[in-house]
Amino acid sequence: MGTYLSSYAVDLDKLAAVFASHDQRLLKRVTADKERIAHNTDWFAKQIAAGAPTLEFAIAEVIAGKITRAKTTVVAHAKARGKTTPKKKASTSVDHSFQYVYALERICDVVGTAVGDELKIGGWIEETLDPLLKKVKARDFCRMMGLHGKPKPPIPIPTPKDYPFCSSLSPAEVIAARDAFVRLEKHVRTATAKEVTDDQRELLEFVIPEMKSRLVPTAKKSRGMVVFLY
Repeated sequence: MGTYLSSYAVDLDKLAAVFASHDQRLLKRVTADKERIAHNTDWFAKQIAAGAPTLEFAIAEVIAGKITRAKTTVVAHAKARGKTTPKKKASTSVDHSFQYVYALERICDVVGTAVGDELKIGGWIEETLDPLLKKVKARDFCRMMGLHGKPKPPIPIPTPKDYPFCSSLSPAEVIAARDAFVRLEKHVRTATAKEVTDDQRELLEFVIPEMKSRLVPTAKKSRGMVVFLY
């Protein structure tokens, strides 16, 4: 699982319409944050030198609906094993789809609204949160937040095998997740020390408000949610 979770409240239909929209005004808005684009270029300098698209290029391709740089082929020359053996070329495919996930996040930041702070993910989910969610008849955290299984991006972009991971929740799924944390909050408030230990309570006093800070306003606006793991 990735280290941090970030999320955006978005009208998923509006977001889906961005792909292949050729909206040049939107392109200018999404690429206007030159500092963030420059940071991405510096951070992924080696990958970009090896053929990965820049963030600005990936954003432009998503809006144009034409993905051309998700992968590149690298050709290497194998060493000859003898005087009469010709050198052979070996090719490998390098995945650059990570940059299209970052492009999606920039688009979500403009088309939607960032909700909640970045949440550090760790073993506390399986050890503490999931057992308590089960007690209030809710799905485990990863399934509830669309983090289980394959990525489910809201627009047809390529996704890497590992990270960054992106997925989306429908408005109904957002409401279900919100209600689960409301029930969990009530359970923790009335639970005995045997049912919820002091250490668990301390953790949940941070996690529950943090999750509600993203789920409650998103549900109130009947928006979907796009989530990213880094």
